Amino acid sequence: MNLIYWTIGGLLIFLTIRRYLYWFSSLAPERETVESRDASIVVLVAAHNEARTIRRLLMALEGMDYPAELLGFVLVSDGSTDTTPAIIEDWVRRRPRARSLILRERGGKSAALRAAFAMAPIRDLIVVVDADTIPEPRALARLAGALADSAVGAACGYPDPGLSHHSVVAKYAALERWVTHLVTLAGKDRLGFQPPVIGALCCIRTEALVDIGGFPTGAVAEDISLSLALSGRGWKTRWVRAAAAREDVPTDFKAFRSQRLRWSRGLMSTWTRASHLEDLLVAAGYLDRLVFVVGAGLAVVGHLPAWIPIAYAMAPVVVIVTALWRAGPPGKLGYLAAVAPMAFMDVAITLESVFAQLVRAPVRWGGGGRRGGGA
Repeated sequence: MNLIYWTIGGLLIFLTIRRYLYWFSSLAPERETVESRDASIVVLVAAHNEARTIRRLLMALEGMDYPAELLGFVLVSDGSTDTTPAIIEDWVRRRPRARSLILRERGGKSAALRAAFAMAPIRDLIVVVDADTIPEPRALARLAGALADSAVGAACGYPDPGLSHHSVVAKYAALERWVTHLVTLAGKDRLGFQPPVIGALCCIRTEALVDIGGFPTGAVAEDISLSLALSGRGWKTRWVRAAAAREDVPTDFKAFRSQRLRWSRGLMSTWTRASHLEDLLVAAGYLDRLVFVVGAGLAVVGHLPAWIPIAYAMAPVVVIVTALWRAGPPGKLGYLAAVAPMAFMDVAITLESVFAQLVRAPVRWGGGGRRGGGA
């Protein structure tokens, strides 16, 4: 049993060092953001029941600061049962460089993107935007600039959380977003450690996508699967804060739980695609919460030194304070106060996702019925 105890302790120490490494690296100056408007781009949007949000995205796409003759669009309705197909077709009808695809059966985001890519005109770069995301006008130029380096296969932008002040749930969800992007992905990008390409707003080199066989088949976390596949083929990835967008976070617990379960299950399903230790840690997703709980329990009964779980618990405090300082929302203490009640919910949802993964319960992406949940 001692071997098991110290394996848990060693894992906590390793995860603590890893977290501080990314935090410390994120303190370095950002890599220079260069805008480029030379490459041709096709924007892919996959939507399921997004009638409430997709008009905002379409208005944003109309306002992109990018040469119109180099931009194309493919919009897919993935088995939507609301007015999403009508909205898409009306928008496409008035734009010669746009195409629509109305799928009657719901196949999931990855399948919808594969179908969109199959009918898309040949372009240098592919940009994927979630239907509930609102990219800033210069976002495409900044993503394209990151791919001016021919070794870079993909880059993702920074989806700043909207509705973050609406509730305790929203504050916690926003805080997680800030930690992930403004500390973890920022640190990875500074180190050149292949930050995963988050699918809310990302740009992929067509050559790289073809190299890995296109968008992954049957993937729930298609963005992480794609990132791991690119890494396995030797392509670099980037995170570009200046390529900003707005994406609303869940404002009620039901939406948060649904989103987190989908993300957690999706991450765990990607472990077979991992080719490096860091890839495995990305695929592990939120499982570090459970390792901490076990480690804390072992410390309470005297099987582990108390300093190990305490040191691990202190790292998120440092990271959260740093992320809040960088994000700069008003009422920072309210965001900190949201951590205490939501942390227990967080652990419970992680346990639920592990159980659901073990029994292979179905998991699906979707939209429309949630307040602020991302697709």
